[in-house]
Amino acid sequence: MPAHLTPEWFDRRLALLGAVDAGTGAEAVVCHVATGGPNGEARWTETFAGGRLVANGPAAAGSPEPTHTVTVGWADGRAIALGQLDANAAYVAGTTKVVGPSGPWFAVLALLGSPAGVEAVAALAADTDPA
Repeated sequence: MPAHLTPEWFDRRLALLGAVDAGTGAEAVVCHVATGGPNGEARWTETFAGGRLVANGPAAAGSPEPTHTVTVGWADGRAIALGQLDANAAYVAGTTKVVGPSGPWFAVLALLGSPAGVEAVAALAADTDPA
């Protein structure tokens, strides 16, 4: 059972969400920034192309230039990643800050909020070490 944000967790996330095509046409490179974590700030990127998640992992030198930067507190970020908090609700409530064009971001949210996206995130949560 992989821990949150480990290489194995990213591989599992890609396997599950990469299979989801909700017809949203999502096209974005999202840099996630989670603040206040146990090891300080965490950064990772997700690349969406053709309406699917095609790559994800820790942000590092050589990562694609993001079209969006999403900043969230550690607890909310983990809850979103594990399907315990709706990403759209966090965005509307202002606990998630997004910099970048809204159209592609809403397509990403629609993908994650689709029935298949919700099912994939639930499967990831079930496979994630709860610690």
